[in-house]
Order: sequence, then structure tokens, then C-alpha cells
Amino acid sequence: MCLVVGFEFLTRFVYTFVSGLLAFVVNINMLIFAKTLASTSFEAEPKHLPLGVGVKGLRKVYRHGNKVAVDGLTINFYEGQITSFLGHNGAGKTTTM
Repeated sequence: MCLVVGFEFLTRFVYTFVSGLLAFVVNINMLIFAKTLASTSFEAEPKHLPLGVGVKGLRKVYRHGNKVAVDGLTINFYEGQITSFLGHNGAGKTTTM
């Protein structure tokens, strides 16, 4: 009886340890993937165009319900370029404009 309880405890411990280790490895890999994606998915700022409008750290919270509509948006609009906002319903596109 004591051996069975000990085995169950050991099994749970090993499972928890391995699950935690796998979650750690997955999180590290996702972080590396996100950094790689961020560095390769965004266009560089145009240095030859004059800045038209710059927004830094825009945040909007609605009073009723404390709903965050926009959180920390930083974006630059350059003269001679067309910019559009794409996103699902409730993403904060209209609030940003």
C-alpha cells in the first residue's frame, strides 16, 4: 500500500515537472519566434519622407466598465503615404482615429 502511494506521488511529481519544463521550453520558443517575427514582419521607417503625424503611447479607457479600447499604440504617419487600419470588430480602429 505504501509503495503504491509512493509510486502515485512520484508519477505526479514527474508529470508536473515534465509538464512545467515543456511549458517553459514552449514559452521560450514562442518568445524567440515572436522576436524573429517582429524583426522581419514590419517595414522600416522611411527616412526620406517627412513625418506628418506621430502618435506615441496612445491609450483610451472607457469610463463605463473600465474597458481598454487602445493600449500603448505608437504609430507614425508620413507625408505621401496611404495608411489603413485593419482589425476585427472592437479592436479600437475607430477609437484610434
